[in-house]
Amino acid sequence: MRSTVLSGVILIGGEPGPVSAYDSGRVFLRGVDGDQVLLGLTREPSFSRRVLHGTYDVCYAVESAGASAPRNGDVCFDSLTVDASTSELKIDVPRVMVSISGAQRFGSGPLDRGQIYLRHLISGDEIFVGTTDQPVLAAPVVPGPYWLVYRVEHATKDAPRNQNALLSCHDLSMEWRRR
Repeated sequence: MRSTVLSGVILIGGEPGPVSAYDSGRVFLRGVDGDQVLLGLTREPSFSRRVLHGTYDVCYAVESAGASAPRNGDVCFDSLTVDASTSELKIDVPRVMVSISGAQRFGSGPLDRGQIYLRHLISGDEIFVGTTDQPVLAAPVVPGPYWLVYRVEHATKDAPRNQNALLSCHDLSMEWRRR
């Protein structure tokens, strides 16, 4: 079995990740057979891991959602071939901020509201963005194609009772705002 020690740094959007257990994610390699190798956490300044040679997807999963680390639960954003020439890596987890402004009230009842999610078209990963009664919904996410999804949270008479409505599809490859 041939292996190589991979060492390097993990960045978020080109910058070091926050050094907080409350705003952090993990970066790992996933092989074609489903095998995974944890490289490190975004709150750690560097990593060093011995890895078998092969082709891997570079993936990210949120550990604790805060203001900076993307909120994706499981998304792959790059690929990597590990061989004898691979050693020093700079892994940059891409990030865009999604912002949806304007609260959506349903009738006069304060309990009538729904939840808004982003669903990644490829991985199916869902990110909770907020509820329809909030004035601004915002979340950092890994760029990619997403559905904007509505789910009823509580309805008396005026809120739509849809459980999984696909509102619109967006390529979130840069900062995105919906008004």
